[in-house]
Amino acid sequence: MNTGDILQCLDSILPDRKIIRDIAQQLDDIAQFDEYTRGQVEIEVEDEMRIIVPREASVDIVTKAFYREYFDINYGTGYRVLAALGGIKKIQAGIVYPVYSFIVLYYDSELNLTTVDFHRNMI
Repeated sequence: MNTGDILQCLDSILPDRKIIRDIAQQLDDIAQFDEYTRGQVEIEVEDEMRIIVPREASVDIVTKAFYREYFDINYGTGYRVLAALGGIKKIQAGIVYPVYSFIVLYYDSELNLTTVDFHRNMI
């Protein structure tokens, strides 16, 4: 087995279409809390800053990874996805800049979405 085989397995186990569906569901869930926004979602990024994102914002997946934790740390063995909400605005000197923000999704080893975080900068 080589790296190409492992990447193919990763894409088979956690397909991009599932990730994009999960992100759309997260934005819909957030929108449920605010009855006054139509077609937009107010999300909180680090340090309690709030930004407005269209509910139908495009998504570019930046990183998809499987982690095996040998100790009971972080979120345990599972998957982590970094995606750019609104797509990628630019890539400069190896740094990705999203149109709106990044969303980080954490899945457990059974592919249950355990938590979601929003960030302005790449992590």
